[in-house]
Amino acid sequence: FVDIRVTVGSRAAVLVIVIAKFVDIGAYYGGRAFGRHKLAPVVSPKKTIEGLAIGLLAGAAAAIGLNALPGMMVMPWRWLVPFSLIVGASAQLGDLAESLVKRDAAAKDSGAVIPGFGGVLDVIDCLLIAGPVAYFLFRFVPTS
Repeated sequence: FVDIRVTVGSRAAVLVIVIAKFVDIGAYYGGRAFGRHKLAPVVSPKKTIEGLAIGLLAGAAAAIGLNALPGMMVMPWRWLVPFSLIVGASAQLGDLAESLVKRDAAAKDSGAVIPGFGGVLDVIDCLLIAGPVAYFLFRFVPTS
């Protein structure tokens, strides 16, 4: 018998990754479907305000779903949506920051290791700012 205990730290890390990736995916598909107003046309011409809004909603919904799973509760419910919105907005900032670096380097993608993903940085860019912001927030938000 193996006793596997999921600590609050590992649950918190999963929560941050889930929020960031759902914001990223939601923003992509939401922007493709409903995007009209450009978010940062100079830095990332395809990102839209509508995509950002849908991405933030997707991140919050994913956080609620994850927090509802048995043994996966990370924080009290009243903190979850504000936390996910802040972390989600930070994820988009990380994505924009990585786009700015690529634009300055005159590169379309940050690599070709994973076909269709644009490179390793494109896979983790949303966590570059969201991770440290979430760490800071966890210092003040009560965890379960």
